[in-house]
Amino acid sequence: SRDPEVRVREAYTLAGQDARRLVLHFDLSDEEQEVIAFVTTRGVYEHRVQFQSVSSRSQTYAPLVTRIADSVRFTEIEELVQARNRAALHPRSAEPAVELGDALYRTGAPEEALRAYGQALTIDPSRLDALRGELRVYADYGIGGGADAARQALAAHPATPQIIVAAADALDTAGAREEAIEALNRAWEDLPGDGALRRARRSWGLSVDLPGTPPSASP
Repeated sequence: SRDPEVRVREAYTLAGQDARRLVLHFDLSDEEQEVIAFVTTRGVYEHRVQFQSVSSRSQTYAPLVTRIADSVRFTEIEELVQARNRAALHPRSAEPAVELGDALYRTGAPEEALRAYGQALTIDPSRLDALRGELRVYADYGIGGGADAARQALAAHPATPQIIVAAADALDTAGAREEAIEALNRAWEDLPGDGALRRARRSWGLSVDLPGTPPSASP
């Protein structure tokens, strides 16, 4: 037997979504097998359609494989359907709007997620989870406007570690890494030893020595 070998890796469009088409070969019971897989990612979810056949007969099934792949259609997952229903039933409540934003973020709909989080903040400006959700969308999806949103969040919440960390991530994605590091350093001076800041600084490769203490000795 031998390990799977990727013979083809190419861009593909699956139900209007950017995807990848992979062709792999491997041995099974002394026969060469071929797997054709179509893979696309929407938010945190990966969707895959794949077909396996004996390699010598793969061309026989090729037209069928293409027809099935081209017939794929995406529908909204149950989590998102329920979140939309709750938000529609309670349009004046911030909580369902935040939950809808979270569901949209996870299912790969960043623009809609921003609108949902914005609605939550309009209803209740104190909802820091909605603001953090907005910043996470900017950081993870790279949508324009992230740097301005991050700066506004830092100005409004200079002593809230979770917001500072999320804003730094958004700044970094927007290409303002030095500004993000400055924000993390300033927060570390103001809030030395904070757990959220400590974790963020470690993930960024920054020192977690407390301000005013000698640097830790290298191992």
